[in-house]
Parts: sequence; C-alpha cells; structure tokens
Amino acid sequence: MLITSRFSDWSALANEVALDVLPLEEAVALLRSRTGRGYAGAQTLADALGRLPLALDHAAAYCKRTQMRFTDYATKASNLIDAAPRGVGYLRSVAATFDLAITEAVAQCTAAESLMAYLAQCAPERIPMTLVEGAVEDEAERQQALAALAEVSLVKHDPFEDDTPAVTVHRLVQAVARARSEANGSAQDAVGRLTARLVAIYPDDAFDNPQSWPACADLTPHLLARRGPGDAPVSHLFNRAGSYFHGRAAYSQAAPLLRDALAISVKVLGPEHPDTAISLTNLANVLRAQGDLAEARPLSERALAISEKTLGPEHPDTAISLTNLAKSRADCSRLKSCS
Repeated sequence: MLITSRFSDWSALANEVALDVLPLEEAVALLRSRTGRGYAGAQTLADALGRLPLALDHAAAYCKRTQMRFTDYATKASNLIDAAPRGVGYLRSVAATFDLAITEAVAQCTAAESLMAYLAQCAPERIPMTLVEGAVEDEAERQQALAALAEVSLVKHDPFEDDTPAVTVHRLVQAVARARSEANGSAQDAVGRLTARLVAIYPDDAFDNPQSWPACADLTPHLLARRGPGDAPVSHLFNRAGSYFHGRAAYSQAAPLLRDALAISVKVLGPEHPDTAISLTNLANVLRAQGDLAEARPLSERALAISEKTLGPEHPDTAISLTNLAKSRADCSRLKSCS
C-alpha cells in the first residue's frame, strides 16, 4: 500500500520515503520538454515556482499556449505569490500557476470562468459529461470552454471504465477555482446550477432498478460534495441517494442521507408537508431493514398521519404509508419488540 501525505511522521506505521521538490536541473528539463524551448529563463521560472512539479507542469502549458517567455511568466507568478493569502490549504506557487491558467482559458473563452467555477464544486473524482452539461447551457460554448481549460492542463478527459465520457480536475485546481469563484461572486450560482443538474439527471428509481446503479455510483460523490444551503431540491437528492444505498443494502450509508433529507424537509417545507412524509417513510424503511423497529414504527405512524391529513385517506401515498406501518407492526409483533 502506498500512502501520500503531508503528515511528517509515519515512522511507527510505515517505511517513509521523503519526496522533495525537483532538483534545479530536472525542473529546467521539465519546462524545456513541455514547451520545446531552450534554457533562456527556465532557471528563473523554476526558482520562482519553488521547483514544484505540479506548478511547473501548468506553467509550461501556459507558456506554450501563449508563447510567453519564461521570465515574463516568472514575474507574473511572483506577483501573484506575493499577493496570495498565507495559511491556505495549498502552496501559493501552485495557486499562482492555476490562477494564471484559468485567466488564460477565460481569455480564450469567457464561458471557461463559469465552467471552472462549476467543476470546482464537484468531488475530486471523475465528473460525468452528463453532469458537466449543466455548467454551460450552449453545447458549442461548453465545448469551447472545455477545450480552453484542457489546453492549459486544468481539465483532463478521463472516461469511466465502461467508456462513459468524463473529465477530471485536480483537487488543488478545484481549491484555487473555488477561492476564485468566491472572490468574483460566481460560487453561489455554480452551486445552484450543479444542484439543478443533479436533480435533472440523478435517477429516482434506484431502490428497485439496478440498471440505474452505475449512474448513481458516478453521480453520488458529486452530490455529497456539493456545498451550499439545504433546500427542497437537496432534500429530494438526499432521498434519491439514500434510496440508492438502501436498494444496494448499504444501510449504514443510506441512513445518514435520509436523516439529513428529513431534517431539511422539516425545516424548509414544514413537519406536515407530503414530502416530509416521504422522507419519514424512507428513513423508517431503512431503520426497519437494520432491525431498529423501535425507531422505525413511530416514523411510519407520523408519515401516515401526515398523508391522511394532507392528501386524504384514499390517496395512493396514504396507502403506501398504511402498508409500511403494517409491516412495522408485523415485525414488532413477530419479534415481540417495540413495546
């Protein structure tokens, strides 16, 4: 097992292999190989970026794309490094290279700004292209933005094992892009667009449709990674993801999501809203599957009361609530529990 970490003492657990920055000659060689250029200014740029491989790789992509001289890039990067806040979760030289790369991509296609802000809200996993489609509505503009970001090594096309199209974005690129979007005021819009796209494409039949599971598996990390306030759409998404895990008998993963869905629904929609009844029922079913009948039964009783009051005694959802409560009572009787 290989573990990479910034934690400095693994001596009691594993053999340590310290990784330093590149030696100067290797840093210069990296810049030259990525750009096809000579030595002029390469040492200056390598020193300015602290000879960090990730920063050097992105700087080389930028210089090649823009035909900028190494020394000019070093000056730009040094100014950004000096202005960057201390104490962030990434090295300031890396942040400077990413910020310059985003700026260059935006200069080529203005939609790259919105796309990068959107991708920054996703998980550091493969991002399905069906999800990326929610970032920029116009397909041609979206493809131009992707090309501009890929050209400066910010986005990589990385299909899933079944050849489903996807892209990946380095987690440090995402961190810098999030900070940038928060500074320019586009972060909230990006969260809203991501949530809306997930609502549009996340399967709502995953509990009893295994054919939808691959799509759920691809999308769930990005659902869980999204930031922003909990609202009704988020409650619906948590219910869908919880049902996906329930269908796969992953109860320990389903229950927390369904509890969150219920809490959001009660807060946003009210304790007697029909959607709250659905959240109560979903959570009760998972708890019953886990054998926690004492907690599951009162949730089913609350769901039935809400359905009868808001939808009427003959509504199909009321019938579902009756069925679930009957199952809970039967389990309680059979196991002589819930008393």
